[in-house]
Amino acid sequence: MKTLRTLLGFVFLGLAGFILIGLSLPSHWEAEAAVWIEAPPDAVYAAVSPLRAWRDWAVWFVHDPDMEVAYAGPEQGAGASYQWAGDNSVGTGELRVESAVPNHRMELALTMDDGRFAARGPIRLAPERDGTRVTWTLRGDFGSDPFGRFNRQFLERSVAATLQESLDRLKTKMEQAPASGHPAPDAGV
Repeated sequence: MKTLRTLLGFVFLGLAGFILIGLSLPSHWEAEAAVWIEAPPDAVYAAVSPLRAWRDWAVWFVHDPDMEVAYAGPEQGAGASYQWAGDNSVGTGELRVESAVPNHRMELALTMDDGRFAARGPIRLAPERDGTRVTWTLRGDFGSDPFGRFNRQFLERSVAATLQESLDRLKTKMEQAPASGHPAPDAGV
């Protein structure tokens, strides 16, 4: 009996130590990706601003091309949003444009899995070397979840890779557009 109590004491101390260490880690996380696109900011904004156009470049549409998507609000700019429900690779969630400055930036709010995951951040467009530097940042907070805090670096790398893959797809789409510098029309959207 004494051995069992000792073993349970060590398990309790180990778990308490794990939780205390987790709570001492940063609760905020941030992921960022960037790409240079050989197109002017107005052309890039025209491909990014209407959320329906994201089907052409956002990677989660590749991961689950059959996911259900419902658009709401205006076609673009503040208040535009879409909700999705897909397989395990994309889950469920909502992406909403909180504010927009045409040809410069869009502030986004993202929630997933019934609000258990939430992030905010901008897509910024900046003229650079006869093209546009596109930078996408997402930030979030684990709150008092020590387990989430332990996974912070993994989450940051994973989100940054997803953002980068999407931006790389946007670059490919934009640079294959007609010489006008504006994206090619897509009959499927």
